Amino acid sequence: MGDMGNFESLLEARDLWDKMTELSRLAYLQALAEPLARKHGGDAILTRIMDSDESLEGVVAASLLARPGSPASGFAASRLLRALHEGTRSEKLLALVTLPPGNPEVQRAMLELAQSDDVFLRTAALELLLKSATHADQALKRLHTIAASKDADAYEASRVLALRGDEPSIVRVERQLGAPHAADRLGAARLLLKIKRWTGVARALTDDHPAVRLAMACDVWAG
Repeated sequence: MGDMGNFESLLEARDLWDKMTELSRLAYLQALAEPLARKHGGDAILTRIMDSDESLEGVVAASLLARPGSPASGFAASRLLRALHEGTRSEKLLALVTLPPGNPEVQRAMLELAQSDDVFLRTAALELLLKSATHADQALKRLHTIAASKDADAYEASRVLALRGDEPSIVRVERQLGAPHAADRLGAARLLLKIKRWTGVARALTDDHPAVRLAMACDVWAG
């Protein structure tokens, strides 16, 4: 639908909004953001949803409108800043990765979230602070502390550090290849593929679960 840029079909689908599941709504929003759909009224519908929907979908619409040159980018940024301060965990995470990290208000929010009791938001904020010349060293030390701990976000902190080449963190990720759940093993294997840790990739290719073996074989082939 989005590729077609058919404004009539987009309008008709908007009338079905209340009957859509959350996944259907997110797919619809993504369709509205496609280039051809934007030329035929997609931005107007996204703006309407951003202004009228107080749930995650409204924040997603704002994130899709917050691109440079968009007439609605200023309003979208305001909506995202509100989500960053008042939203749910998912809304805050989306706002964090969408808003420009150099924005002073975003910087203050990241520093606050880095001290949050919400472990998911804490690690996400610390990862973004690694890109800040002012706060990178402090964020890196905090991530090392979390990665070596038994906190709920220890593995996530290890993931962030492993992508930066930290050897102890890479070893922690490799341990996940022995995790009881196939999804956890696959996630670790994909990270190891990204950093070209071939011994771990080879182990994943011989995993007990066929879905892990198949997914990794496809990833290796595609890479």
